[in-house]
Amino acid sequence: MIIAVVVANHAEQMQLLIALLLAGSIGLLAFILNLLTLDGAHAAVVVGTITFGLGGETAAIILVIFFLTGSWLSKLNHLWLEKHKHPWEDTRRNGLQVWANAFWFCVFLVIWFATRQQMWYVIGVASLAVANADTWATEIGTLTDRFRTLLITNFKPVPAGVNGGVSVNGTLASLLGSILIAAVYGGIAGRVDTLDFLIISICGVLGCIADSYFGALIQTDELDVFIPGFTYEKLVIGNNAVNWMATGVGAVIAFLIYSALQAL
Repeated sequence: MIIAVVVANHAEQMQLLIALLLAGSIGLLAFILNLLTLDGAHAAVVVGTITFGLGGETAAIILVIFFLTGSWLSKLNHLWLEKHKHPWEDTRRNGLQVWANAFWFCVFLVIWFATRQQMWYVIGVASLAVANADTWATEIGTLTDRFRTLLITNFKPVPAGVNGGVSVNGTLASLLGSILIAAVYGGIAGRVDTLDFLIISICGVLGCIADSYFGALIQTDELDVFIPGFTYEKLVIGNNAVNWMATGVGAVIAFLIYSALQAL
């Protein structure tokens, strides 16, 4: 609201209003189609408004492609699990999942809108490339048992789907998912910038690797944390927190690359 009043001009304010209406309609449709939970639809409205209202058509299309491909792969994985008599899992995205994947994307779009420096736009897209790479790696990496899954911290064999597990098919899937976001960005932006393409692709994969590492190292259902002067507390670090950290890592790597290049 502050950006709409202080920074945006009249045309941009109208775009924000249109973005709110479109995001509300898409969020409602996604809820009806059983792609989002109710709180996921609420989060999607906010994320969609920021994405299209501030980032324009390019950011909106990138976000839609991320959501649609991720949802399609989740449904495909669900069908595979049913066929192999695995326990059913809810494939709908909830509000925390939406924000875990798109939080840094929205943050850097806000920074870009306020500064108009293209670097921040690319960093935001790189953070979403991490989310897409991780989604592809997770969904495709667990579709088959043909490839060995190894724990990223010690490379010992683990069952597919274990936190921190990596496999050949999952790693290749993460690369393809990251490249897709980079290619869509370059295609929609109307200019083929090799540097931006490489930064987005590389940061997407590295962020996905960070996600696996965090998953193996700190992701837990319940962790005892001692606070000096107080007592032990139970801390839960779930998949959403790990995804949020990993997308942030991808953004930080992109920022460091840009800073290093500017210093040359």
